[in-house]
Amino acid sequence: MTSAHTFTSPDPIDRDAARVRQDLRGLDRTGSQPAQRVSALRRILSAVRDAWLQQEEAQERLAILRAPWTHDQAHWVQGPNGPELHGSIQPPRGGRGPVTRGGWCPCHLRDHDASAEQARRAARHTRGSRLTLAGGR
Repeated sequence: MTSAHTFTSPDPIDRDAARVRQDLRGLDRTGSQPAQRVSALRRILSAVRDAWLQQEEAQERLAILRAPWTHDQAHWVQGPNGPELHGSIQPPRGGRGPVTRGGWCPCHLRDHDASAEQARRAARHTRGSRLTLAGGR
């Protein structure tokens, strides 16, 4: 004797729906499934928090770049050899200067541009000496 509950439909959509219902029933009965859900939820929340913090950092950088008159205000940043003092003008009382919570300041852009310019000059110098050597032969 067969009942309507044991009938399997040839339609794949019905089989998928039955499989989903079975999985959902299993979520409440087994001990491992809720732990996996909690772990997945923590990973999702952690990813959302990280994205939020990255967005805040980007917004702070943009606000600093939009206020170029603050770039010369004195501020401390973490350098490769410990804290470094950048800028020469005293910031207003209570201000932290042009530094984000993550420690980025516009001086990093200047340092990066300066090192890139030095690399370009060195490349031009070595190219020029190679051309001189090749042309002199």
